[in-house]
This record gives sequence, C-alpha cells and structure tokens, in this order.
Amino acid sequence: MIITGKGFRVVLKDSLRLIPGSLRSLCKAFDVPTSKGVFPHAFITPKTLEYVGACPDREYFKSGEDALSSAEYTSLPPVYDVRRQAIDYNRRDCIALYEIITLFQTMVFDLFKVNALSFNTIASLAYGC
Repeated sequence: MIITGKGFRVVLKDSLRLIPGSLRSLCKAFDVPTSKGVFPHAFITPKTLEYVGACPDREYFKSGEDALSSAEYTSLPPVYDVRRQAIDYNRRDCIALYEIITLFQTMVFDLFKVNALSFNTIASLAYGC
C-alpha cells in the first residue's frame, strides 16, 4: 500500500510475506533485544478500553502457542491500565519487528548484495538473488 500526500510518500509492506513466522518466534530466532509483548486481548471490550484496576486474570492473556506463563503473569503490574499497556504493547511489537527486519536486511545484503526490502515476498527475494 502506498500513501502519498503533499511532500511525502509512505510505502507499507506486509513483513509476514517476506519473513514468515509469528513475531514471538521471529524474536527468538533473530535473538533481538526487544521481546514480544503480552496483552489481554480476550479482556478487551468497548467497556474495558479505559479500564484501570486489578490485573486481568491470566486466562485473558492466552493466545494459542503464546499462552502467558506463570512467571510472565506475576511480573505484570498489579494495577493494570489498559490504555497505557496497549500503547506499550504496540510500541514493543513495532520495535521488535524493526529490529528483526533490520537484521534480516543486513544478513541478506551481506550474503547476496541485494536489498531485501526491495522485494515483496520471500519467493521474489529468492528469485532476485
């Protein structure tokens, strides 16, 4: 997707098409400094968007293979501010993805002397190398 305006142009790409895998697994595979955040997705409703209070139960943090461990749950703040936590969660995920993409791009350039971000998919990258 390309967004243009007066004096700017932004190109948005789907990183999953270039580097397949969940963000949590990619953080581990690339050993980036920022880890995948946790968030109680199942807790969020229109009524809880402004919630500030006791930390939601651990069951609200489950997400398939990304289920929250007991240690992760006990490290959460006792007073939970959904708005603040949502911003932090998204910020951490964006930073982690940036770190992964930067490492991936560097690895591909070092090996093949091509800019990985010039390609939209892993298949087109393989063909371009």
